[in-house]
Amino acid sequence: MPIHATHSNRSHLNRLLGIALSLILGLSLLPNRPLHAQPPDEALGEAAIFLTLFPQLRALPAPPVIQPGLRVSYQGASAIIGGGGAGGGPIQYDVVAMDGVQTLVYTTSYLGISGGHLIPNPPTALVGLPALGEFWIHPSVLVNAESVANQSLSVTRYNKNVNGVIITVVRFQSQSSGGQVVWEFSTNSGLLVFYSRSTFIPGTGQTSETQSTFLGFRTLPLPWNTNTLAPNWARANAEMIYTGTQSTTVAGAGTLTSNVVATVQVNTATPTWSSFLVDAFIQNIGSSSSAAVTGIGQIFGGYWLPRSALGVNVSSPVLLDQDPITGIQVTLARAQNGNIILTQIGSALEHIAVYDAVLGSLNFSQQTIARGNSIQQTVLTRTGGSDLGALDSLPEVTTPTPTSTSQPTATPTATPSPTPTGSSSPGPSPTTTSTPASGSSPTPEPGHHRIYLPTLRQ
Repeated sequence: MPIHATHSNRSHLNRLLGIALSLILGLSLLPNRPLHAQPPDEALGEAAIFLTLFPQLRALPAPPVIQPGLRVSYQGASAIIGGGGAGGGPIQYDVVAMDGVQTLVYTTSYLGISGGHLIPNPPTALVGLPALGEFWIHPSVLVNAESVANQSLSVTRYNKNVNGVIITVVRFQSQSSGGQVVWEFSTNSGLLVFYSRSTFIPGTGQTSETQSTFLGFRTLPLPWNTNTLAPNWARANAEMIYTGTQSTTVAGAGTLTSNVVATVQVNTATPTWSSFLVDAFIQNIGSSSSAAVTGIGQIFGGYWLPRSALGVNVSSPVLLDQDPITGIQVTLARAQNGNIILTQIGSALEHIAVYDAVLGSLNFSQQTIARGNSIQQTVLTRTGGSDLGALDSLPEVTTPTPTSTSQPTATPTATPSPTPTGSSSPGPSPTTTSTPASGSSPTPEPGHHRIYLPTLRQ
């Protein structure tokens, strides 16, 4: 659950609750609502340059590889050359929503600390067009890409070894007085395989360097049918109020505890995802306002679960997923009262989220993160807000919206440890993943532009 102070792009100074985005799937069987507009160009960040180079990207569909449930992983690194620090860790992009007009992505980057542990940075939400986003471009525009080169932009094509597989990539290198930016895309899939940015820091003699290197991609399992609906109560202006505490315990120095209040209000409601406005107050720290989105294709971190999730039947805890790069697991269980319990577990992380058995609303969240000799824990319980039960009984709204393809779903089984799905090359052949780097310096920059809807995390 949510606690957040507003932050700028590439800033991970605040602890946020992972709120993922929506997956829009199987809409032919769902009540319909109005279409969404394409995101504004500025929402694409640095990638917007490709709209100028290739205007046809506005009308092209998504590349075949870009599908709801796709996770693409990179190794991120950042450094200040000439006297600064450095850090690095994995970056993971989850495609969580596609509606033929926009593509939404939930992003988590990790910082390596001593002992090989990974600490999650504040998650962010990215928005893209179907054919263009932070880590993909429709490969059709790469066929004659050299034709768009100019004095400040070089475009070259060459064969590159990506995780042991030779693929053809197109490299775009933009040069200016302030530095340079490089993108390399697979001509087969359109996935980004390498990104770097070098920026001169005026008056310091220093250069800021960030990089992202492709590790692999895979499809995430979901324990429920995604041809489903958001809860009927998740409609505009519905409100949930959470109260609790945030405590930090430092070995040998005791524990500091602050009271927390968060108000979460539905801003936009669709059959498969909801956007939220969130106002949070942390005693002795201050208040913040931010935005969040939750959807039917989200395996962890939402303010609600889709209706088909409420029917998932498990008699004992089930391991839904174990990421082969971070090692983080997601488990599913049922409480005695029927409530659904999702737990995210890593070597330095435990996050428990409890959802109402009937309404699917997030009722309780407890996140614990260990950082060396300190432990931070945030505990929040839904204690007020709208009468969700009454809202849930209202008639549903139906208006036209597009049809999209539904994603196959995973059926949970009570096995102690499933075999993780392997990553793949952005080219035609499978490949293996790399080991994430560890470091204890500054938070690693994800590598490319961080365009996001601010989200909350404890």
